[in-house]
Amino acid sequence: PDDFADYLAGIKLDGNARVNGRLKGVVNEQSLPHLLVNIELDNSSFTYDGFPYALRHMKGKAAIVMDMNQEDSWHVVVSDFDARTMHSRIRGSATVDDLMGDMRFDLRANGELNLADAAPMMRDDLKMDLKGVAQGALTMQFRFSHLMDMAFDKMSVDGKFAVKGFDMLFDTISARSATAELAFTLPNPSHVRANFAELQLLTEQLEVEQGESVSVVMTGVNMRAATSNVMDTTLARVVDLDAVA
Repeated sequence: PDDFADYLAGIKLDGNARVNGRLKGVVNEQSLPHLLVNIELDNSSFTYDGFPYALRHMKGKAAIVMDMNQEDSWHVVVSDFDARTMHSRIRGSATVDDLMGDMRFDLRANGELNLADAAPMMRDDLKMDLKGVAQGALTMQFRFSHLMDMAFDKMSVDGKFAVKGFDMLFDTISARSATAELAFTLPNPSHVRANFAELQLLTEQLEVEQGESVSVVMTGVNMRAATSNVMDTTLARVVDLDAVA
């Protein structure tokens, strides 16, 4: 179908693949068969035009289930997925449905994420620099269009990570911590204006500086923050901060 061909137009997939399938059912004027295709990838790479992250050393299994009588039921189940992108590694599983429309993804992943790899997702005029390595778990639900448009305000995301070497510079404010625990949720329905995300940071020691005039070292930090969508230039920037140290 033309709609599905549009998705494939920008995809480049290289590597090793094993494919097998099964066709079951009858073909007549009233009925079409069911199709199951199993794909196993090994040492593969994936790129998509307009998407800033290329996947390398990719391996995993995918089952494509297609009832030719009911397109709405078509879906893909991904398991044992493992890939690297930039300086990060992601492992996990996913389901994908609404294959003939704006595909819907349900992702469950574990990984080691280099925070500097977040740079392509930031606005060019957003003065933020992140460093550190985060290891933990992430769940995401989103549409294909949300991913291509980097529309994080339309995604549902939950994550919990242990962070080493955390170093953030945001405008004139910097924050550093040797080790920390970071949890976040998108969206944040508990706050009216700062409804984009809720974050919690736990760390034994946090160093915060603003310019040359402010320098603070906090210990035993338990910080919660609710924020508006800093990626949207049409919205006022709102941050609601609650911290204990």
